[in-house]
Amino acid sequence: MARTHSVARTPVSALDQDLAQLRDCFDLRRAAAAPRGPAARQWLQDLELDLLDAAEQLAAMLQEGPALPVYQTCAQAIDLLTAELARSGDDYGLIQVALQELAPLHARAAVQAGVPAADLVPWLLQQQLRRPPANWQPDVFAYRALLPGPALNQYKQRLQRALQSLQAQASRQPAAAADRLLQVQRVAQYNRQRLAVLEADASAIIQSHGGPSRDPLLIAQALDEAGLAGAALNYAHRAVHVDLPDGSRPRAGALRLWLQLLDRLEPERSLAARLQLFHRYGGYELAEQIYRLGAGQWPEHEQMVFERLRSDSPRDAVRFGLQVLQDPARACDELGRVEEPGQALLDQVISAVVPIRPRTGRAPAGIKRGSQAAACRPAHVPAGRRPAAPVAGTGGKNRSDGAGTEVHCPGAHPPCEPAAPAGTAGPRWAAPLSANPHGRAVKHRRHVSKWSSKHAD
Repeated sequence: MARTHSVARTPVSALDQDLAQLRDCFDLRRAAAAPRGPAARQWLQDLELDLLDAAEQLAAMLQEGPALPVYQTCAQAIDLLTAELARSGDDYGLIQVALQELAPLHARAAVQAGVPAADLVPWLLQQQLRRPPANWQPDVFAYRALLPGPALNQYKQRLQRALQSLQAQASRQPAAAADRLLQVQRVAQYNRQRLAVLEADASAIIQSHGGPSRDPLLIAQALDEAGLAGAALNYAHRAVHVDLPDGSRPRAGALRLWLQLLDRLEPERSLAARLQLFHRYGGYELAEQIYRLGAGQWPEHEQMVFERLRSDSPRDAVRFGLQVLQDPARACDELGRVEEPGQALLDQVISAVVPIRPRTGRAPAGIKRGSQAAACRPAHVPAGRRPAAPVAGTGGKNRSDGAGTEVHCPGAHPPCEPAAPAGTAGPRWAAPLSANPHGRAVKHRRHVSKWSSKHAD
């Protein structure tokens, strides 16, 4: 067990109580067993939200209060999760989700608290070499501020001795040899990679990353993380332009990294590079970047961009006019070229052209309700042939305007909800976000006491 900082005994404070409740949220032994049937999905969602919200509350405490108690709580929570991971596995992936949230938070808290290397190094080794293995390892790179030269050397020496000890145990216990050797190989390889990045050793990064095929994208990402942006740009260029099977499209991650590095190192090439890629591969995202970067030159690129978008996906041309250019008239023009636009896209364009007053479902003064669909109806769809969208509150039927005229309402989204009668609650979409029990926007839901109050041992 890693040493912890000694603190004077004081009465239990409100902060200590809150931290204890948050720590208990990560003790999955307190959680009720997963139900069977349809309730299992809801159970998983609630449990995941509890874990994520507990991590968010710890992050908020780190910003507002002392770092040392948060660091200690994160270490205890990680110990609980990794012990459960080693004991029973992670069939639902919840533990890995929680660890991904807690690991960077633990590193930030350790740096802010100034945890000494004498306490940190044993904890790092314990997490990597625990038996049985937990299939999770802390990132030593995240703690680089706490591992100056002598401390880093101490970490390397202790890691090497621990790995040699595991290999010796494997030779004495043939039954467990395969498992132990696999753990040694995994821990050694991971540390080779992360220490190479920490020390910004370009040669070691290239040798340890990318696997047997020396994947240029993985090497470029590691070089960029180490602060070697120039070398990273060369390997990202290879991932986009060189090491590609014939006729294949570059991976999205490689494209994104190469363009980001170009923007930082050679911004004068940014627009030309995107134009070259767009001519070759097309794509909505590249079209949007061309518009943002070349705002002053957009008129000379506009026709080419729309022609390519139409040839690849006419719906993307409509979305581009509506969302990027924010030009409903252009979106309507492009919509007329789409044979089957789909109800959702049609509704978006109609809503942009003819806004509807919220809650009442009435169009602004001077606009006839029956003309809404005609405002953007594709040219090939005869008037009156497209059925009106079902409106909430009508049992799935189309609504009329009282004079026998069919009302073409753009879908059952919030603006089309009928107004609530006087003295009653408003439509369901009018409820505040905080009323949604499963939304990530909820910040005041009482998570921390759920397991301790309902599922306490």
